[in-house]
Amino acid sequence: GERTDFRMLDGGLRCEEDGSKVIVKVDKSRDHVAILNTGRILYLQEFGVRDGNCKSLSQELRTQVWRYTGSLSVGIISNQSPATDEPTQIPPTPTSSPDEGAKMYEFSRYEPVTLGVLPNTKEKYEVHLPCSREVWFKLFLNGDGEQNMHIELFDKRRGNIYCNKAGARDWYGGERTDFRLSGDGLKCEEGESKLVLNILKDDKHLSIMNSGLILYLQQFGAEDGLCRSVTHELRTQVWRFTGSLSVGILHEEETPQTTPTSESTTHPSPVTSEPVPSCDGTGRATTNPEPTTTPEPTTTPEPTTTPEATTTPEPTTTPEATTTPEPTTTTEATTTPE
Repeated sequence: GERTDFRMLDGGLRCEEDGSKVIVKVDKSRDHVAILNTGRILYLQEFGVRDGNCKSLSQELRTQVWRYTGSLSVGIISNQSPATDEPTQIPPTPTSSPDEGAKMYEFSRYEPVTLGVLPNTKEKYEVHLPCSREVWFKLFLNGDGEQNMHIELFDKRRGNIYCNKAGARDWYGGERTDFRLSGDGLKCEEGESKLVLNILKDDKHLSIMNSGLILYLQQFGAEDGLCRSVTHELRTQVWRFTGSLSVGILHEEETPQTTPTSESTTHPSPVTSEPVPSCDGTGRATTNPEPTTTPEPTTTPEPTTTPEATTTPEPTTTPEATTTPEPTTTTEATTTPE
C-alpha cells in the first residue's frame, strides 16, 4: 500500500478544559478522513481513485499501542447506514459530466458567467488559471435568492473568504477572513500550460487545493452564517486579467445518511485499572518520526482594500451541525514494532 505522513495543524492535540484527558475524533467517509480535537480540524486527507481500500467501508476496528503501559479507551459513533458500500446514484448536474469530470465554462472580466448548481451537501469547483500571469478574481456562491459567501484570490498566494450573516456582521453584513496559501502557493504542474485550482466545500469546512495538496482549510462553526448553507448558484467576477479563464462544477457522490444515534462503544470493558494518560505529554503514543511531507495551511491575514461585489447580505445565524465521527485505525497492526 502507501503511507502518508502528516503534521497536525494549530499546535496539535490539546487537553479538554478540565485537563484530565485528550479526546481525538476521527471522521471518515469514502472521500476523506479528518482528525479533530477540541472542535478543530487538525488534518484532512481527501481520497481519490488511487487510494485503494481507504475509500471502503470499515467492518472491524483493532487497536495497537507502541508506547504507554496504562489503559486507553476507544468508541464508535456511526451516522451512516452500513447496509451497502455502493454509492447512491445522483442525477448529473447541467454543468458536469459523470464520465469526463467537470464541464468547463469560460469567463472573463467583461464576460462573467452564472451557473446553476444542483443543491448538494458536498460541493467541488474547479478553476483553470494561466501559469504565467497573476489573476485577481472572485467566485460568488449564492443560495436561494441571496449571497451565501465568496472566495476571492488576489494572486497565487493571498485571498479571503466572506461569509454572509456571520460573526459581528461588520463587513457588508457578514465577516471576511483573509488568508495566505501554504507553501509557495498555487503552482502549475510540470509541462502544463494552465494552473488547476480545486475548491471543496460542505457545511463544516472549505478547502483550497492545487496539485493534490490542501493549501488552505477553513472550518465553519455556528458563527459562520451562510457559509454553511448549500449553494444554488455560482457567479464569477474578475478584477485583474483581460484574458479568458474557465470554471466548472463537479458534485461528489452522496452517502445515505440517517439520524445520528447515541454513542455506542465496542470497548470490551470499562477502563478502570489505570487513568487515561496525563496531558503533560508523557503518555502520548507515537509511531513515526517527525513527518515533513504535508504542508501546513496558515491563516495569517493580510489587509486589503478589495472592492466588494454588488450583493448586500442581511444578518441571521445558522446553528452548528454536529460532526459524528467514525474512529478508524491509524496504524497497521503488527506483533513486533519497527
